Amino acid sequence: MFLINAASFEDEWLTEYKEDQIHEDSIFTNYKNEEQSVTMLNSTESTLLKNNNAKGFIKPYKNGDYGFFALLPNEDITLDEFTASFSGSDFLDLYKNREHADVFVTFPEFTFEYEAELSTHLTNLGMPSAFNATADFSNMLEDKRELLYIGSVLHKTFIDVDRAGTKAAAATLIDMTDEACAIEEESPKYVYLDRPFLYAIVEVDSDHSSAQTRYM
Repeated sequence: MFLINAASFEDEWLTEYKEDQIHEDSIFTNYKNEEQSVTMLNSTESTLLKNNNAKGFIKPYKNGDYGFFALLPNEDITLDEFTASFSGSDFLDLYKNREHADVFVTFPEFTFEYEAELSTHLTNLGMPSAFNATADFSNMLEDKRELLYIGSVLHKTFIDVDRAGTKAAAATLIDMTDEACAIEEESPKYVYLDRPFLYAIVEVDSDHSSAQTRYM
């Protein structure tokens, strides 16, 4: 038995890019510290996010309910170090203390895919019994004598960000196993994403007073 949860997202940017805002053959330094040629998109946004460890922005989509959220860690902090300590409450604090100002933003067009088996992570987060004989999924069975537990949890995501907007998808498949069967900045504000950064698609309340911590 398989339980599958899937989500998809597709939207255009609120403001379209003009030709002079698109720069081909720009340089991005990846996580291996290797330089690669990318297309950079330049725009002026109105929301600056910052704390002691990072700065970033939220770029709105046309429908008004969602935004592209990006954070660039300080140069002395790796992306792995930053994400290991970054939580949903940290995001809410960033959004609550956001600054409404002109922010000159540059970030690359990119496509990224990710796939992982999450059983170990979910066990470490506090649900080990779901993956062994102590699991109780008896309400899902006609024969209460059978043993049902989670065999694996597969998660896969895809995102494509370009000058037109964003396409993204995420799917999680749960395989059920039945054992019977086997600092202040000077003006102007600027965020230049030319090295590894944290990104997400976030749902933003229409009154722009708060934000939901829903990530894709």
